[in-house]
Amino acid sequence: MENFKAILESITETMKSLVSLVQMVAELIREKKWVELICLILAVIIVGWVSREVIKSIFNIEEYPQWFIWGCLGVILLFCIAVLIAVFNKPKLRSDSPFEEQVAIKGLRPFTQKDAEVFSKLERNKSINACLSMLQDREFRIGILWGESGCGKSSFIQAGLMPKLTTEESQYRGLYIKFSDKSPLETVKKEIIRDLKLNSQETENLDFLGVCEQGIKTVGKPLILFFDQFEQVFVHRYKFPHVYEQFSDSLKQWYEQDKIDVKILMCLRSDLLSFQWNIQKKLNYDLNSYNSFELENFSAEEATNILEVIAKIENIDFERDYIKYIFETNFMGKDHLISPVDLQILSLVISSQNISEKRAFKKTALQKIGEVEGLLYQYLEERLKLREKSTAKSQTEKLMKVLLEFVDGNELTRAGAFTIKELQDKLKPIAPQEISEAINWLAKERLITPIQQEEETAYELAHEKMIPAVMKLSGKILPKAYKANELLNKKVRVWMENNYSPRYLLGIRDFWLIESHKRYLIWGNKELQKQRFLQQSKRRLYRNLVILGTILMLLMTGWGWLHYTTPGQLWQIRRELAYWGEKVRDDNYQSKAAIALAKDGQIKDMNSLLGEINGKANTLTAIAQASTQLSDSTQAVTVLKETLTIAQQIDDSGEKIKALSAIAQASSKLSNSTEAVIVLKKLLTFLEQGYSHVRGEVFPAIVSASSELSDTTEAVTLLEKVFNAAQDKTPSDDKVTILTAIAEAYIKLSDIKKARTVLKEALIIARERIYLSDKSRQLTAIAEVYIKLSDTKKAINLLQEAFNIAQQANILYTDEEDGYRVKSFGFYNQSYNLAAISQAYIQVSDGQETVNLLRKVLNVAKQIDDPYPKLIVLEAIAQASSELSNSTEAVTLLEEVLTIQQQINSSSDFVTRKLSVIAYACSQLSDSKKAANLLRQAFNLALKMDYYRDRLKTLTAIIQASSQLSDTTEAVIFLTQAVTFAEQIDDNVLVHKSEILEAIIQASSELSDNTEAVTVLKQALTVAQETDNPGYGYKASPLSAIAEAYIKLSDTTKARTLLKQAVILAQEVIYPYTKSELLTRLAEAYIKLSDNTEARILLKQALTVAQQIDNSDSKGEALTDIAEAQANLKRWGDALYTTKQCPSHNCRVESLSKVLTVYAELKNPDLKEQSNKFRI
Repeated sequence: MENFKAILESITETMKSLVSLVQMVAELIREKKWVELICLILAVIIVGWVSREVIKSIFNIEEYPQWFIWGCLGVILLFCIAVLIAVFNKPKLRSDSPFEEQVAIKGLRPFTQKDAEVFSKLERNKSINACLSMLQDREFRIGILWGESGCGKSSFIQAGLMPKLTTEESQYRGLYIKFSDKSPLETVKKEIIRDLKLNSQETENLDFLGVCEQGIKTVGKPLILFFDQFEQVFVHRYKFPHVYEQFSDSLKQWYEQDKIDVKILMCLRSDLLSFQWNIQKKLNYDLNSYNSFELENFSAEEATNILEVIAKIENIDFERDYIKYIFETNFMGKDHLISPVDLQILSLVISSQNISEKRAFKKTALQKIGEVEGLLYQYLEERLKLREKSTAKSQTEKLMKVLLEFVDGNELTRAGAFTIKELQDKLKPIAPQEISEAINWLAKERLITPIQQEEETAYELAHEKMIPAVMKLSGKILPKAYKANELLNKKVRVWMENNYSPRYLLGIRDFWLIESHKRYLIWGNKELQKQRFLQQSKRRLYRNLVILGTILMLLMTGWGWLHYTTPGQLWQIRRELAYWGEKVRDDNYQSKAAIALAKDGQIKDMNSLLGEINGKANTLTAIAQASTQLSDSTQAVTVLKETLTIAQQIDDSGEKIKALSAIAQASSKLSNSTEAVIVLKKLLTFLEQGYSHVRGEVFPAIVSASSELSDTTEAVTLLEKVFNAAQDKTPSDDKVTILTAIAEAYIKLSDIKKARTVLKEALIIARERIYLSDKSRQLTAIAEVYIKLSDTKKAINLLQEAFNIAQQANILYTDEEDGYRVKSFGFYNQSYNLAAISQAYIQVSDGQETVNLLRKVLNVAKQIDDPYPKLIVLEAIAQASSELSNSTEAVTLLEEVLTIQQQINSSSDFVTRKLSVIAYACSQLSDSKKAANLLRQAFNLALKMDYYRDRLKTLTAIIQASSQLSDTTEAVIFLTQAVTFAEQIDDNVLVHKSEILEAIIQASSELSDNTEAVTVLKQALTVAQETDNPGYGYKASPLSAIAEAYIKLSDTTKARTLLKQAVILAQEVIYPYTKSELLTRLAEAYIKLSDNTEARILLKQALTVAQQIDNSDSKGEALTDIAEAQANLKRWGDALYTTKQCPSHNCRVESLSKVLTVYAELKNPDLKEQSNKFRI
């Protein structure tokens, strides 16, 4: 049996726990406390996960069986159903008051007129008679009834005075008027009309005096108005100052007219008695014993008598001696009297006990009772705890919030009387139904009292005595409100102790806590200081918030500017390039970065990078050339001066020569001639300090730049300085070079006499002091200047002399000045000299004499064993031959060149480039048919090359050269044959077919006849569409090339059609690198069509594909191309994002350099390097 009880108790406890859990979850859902709900779910999951092994051990299983899982799901489902039911059926507040309305025990409510009989037994008869005597005195017009809170003023008037003044025998008619937060004047008028049942229509427009006169007329006797809770008029006067003024003016008007037989007794708390001074001052009356009545508390004897009466009426056991003893020892206040409300609270607590032995005024029942305030607090706490058993905690909190609305925590008075509608408006966050339920419960518990106002019922706090207990209890039920009050008191005290220092003002969290509970703050005697403290804290917080908001707004604006505006995105690109340029530690990439920064005018960043580069010559050369194209001339000069400073510090002679020469040449192109002269003079001054070993290269550059100056006088001055500087410690070979350049410059300046004089001196030195290895070259250079002087005979003689010297291959010379022997460059030196002679001779004459010379040069070339110098000579002969007027001789020479080329058993990039140049030279012949035949020979020659890549590059160059034929028909025939050749290429080497087709397409687009071009393109398209294996991109790539060709031919419709096909095919490509490259190329084609939307889509796809590339170098190349294309679209943000996906520093720098270069070139097209139609 005991085991069964234990089991039953365990089940009951478990059920209660589950009910509490369900109600808690339902409350979280109703209150929308999602954070707490999520945390609860996480806690359950964590506990379940941790307990999984324990569960297995309990059931002795290794794996959870199916029935167990379904059982768990069923339990979870039942729990969810229970929660849903709890959510939609929330508990309602119900009054569990253990007693009905009692006659003698009113608790916190006052006795009313119907309780007159009981009240007459409660020791107030003497006070009633005394007060009536004061009121009925002929001299009495206005006075006060006062006493401490809880002394029974309201009960005294309603149950004591009013019954005496509402009888027929009474000489006066009493009217009870209770004030709240409503308009005092309207309250008085409405109560008179309601109580005396006056005609509302007749009194509607009457003022206070008019209503009083109508009331006197109706009852036929003078009126005595009892103004209960009169302090409410002053407590709420700041809400409606004009209403208060109207009321006080009405009272003054009444007081000044003696004829109106109305008396007024104002009822006030003793601690708020000073409020009446305002009325006293306005009406100008005095207070004395004849119009001021104090209602005192009870003595111990009187209190005992009263409690005995209550016990008798309510049938409660009473022990008189102990009660009197307890009153004399514990219940008396400072004045040794006992408050009536304390007696009512004690009676209420005793009468509410359910156990008979506790429901008695005896020692056993009163042993644990202390202070009355503590008793009232205990009573309130017990009632609220009772509610929590049937409702959620949040409803208790809402109940307390409703109760606090009836309390003025600052004045510690009633806040007023409010209807349910008014409370619902004031407490918006709480549901209207919940407010109504709370009001009903509070009313049934007698904590608030209903008051009838016209057709509505208002409610007010039952008694002001309960305010301390309510405020104390609110701190427990509403801990945050309590904490807000405590925090405010503490902070204000510290603030005041530290001389009101702003340092001690509230932070945002503390301020928010106090501000959100402001309606529950208790101001106390430091209201002004607290208000000032909060105001200053608020002002400082607002200021800080404004500052923070401004900072955030600036940060957001800056972030938005950086990421969503062109200047911001470009700023990031520049910073990224400057940063990564220093990180990369590779001269090649640093050089690219420096050039890009220079083109963009970022001089400081350019200098930083240049300091990191070892081989600076090429970089400085490119920067110097770019500087002359900068739109800002001042910036251009600055860049050029910076490059000069850096070039002067280069140690390597060859590097220094190259850089200084480029700077000299660039200076002549500056728009500001004065600045150009300054740069050249600086360079000249630097060279005059020594550096004889670089003069032969740099002085000619200075001379050439000087001749380009618009200021002829400065140009001549510079030439003279160079001439004089060349005389001092300059090697003979270099001196000839310098003098030759000076002579050429004088020709440009139209000073022919001076030119001949300088040239004559150069020729003397060349013949007498220069060794054979350099003599041929110098004589050729001098001959070229004589050609410009139109002295053809002299030029031919010098070229013949140079040729005779150049025929000797291995020449040794001794440099007597430096004392060492050096073997000449041999065949290389000879080949360069022969090439220069060939090029110079064609300038003198294109007749038979030149043909004869070229044949002699060709014979010498045949004797050169080394293939590379041989190719140099052949290239020069081919180029010269293409300019001969006799096409037959030209063809013969070119055929011999090709024959010799065919005999060279070498395959390299060098050989490929030379053969490409020879092919180009063939295409320049005036006889297109013969030129085409030569190209066919070159084509067949290229097919015999060993290495695939060299063979392909050469074939491509020859096909491109065919577009330069003067007869378009011959070009079309050649290209058609090339298409046929491409068609016959085996599918196993599709890369050949694809690239050959693209070369044909490129060449077709260069034809001057668009009709003929389209013919070739159609043939190429047919072959491309027959290509298999689209997954390798060999089909999409030619289609893209054809589309680009149609764009060049202005046939955008056809181009779009082909691009769409190419896009579809590109999607089928397998390899990420090839696919990315194709998509980027197609996007660039769409850019040319001004279809930026489609281009962006393709580039986005290309970026996605590029990120899948495994090889770092290939991935970098693909991303760089995409970024450059995005830059051409002016999508700087997209380009910046793409650069950040780079797998290496090198890729990052190169991509950023290209993006910035595109921007600089779009801004200033002159910076763009002009590409030749024919590329080698």
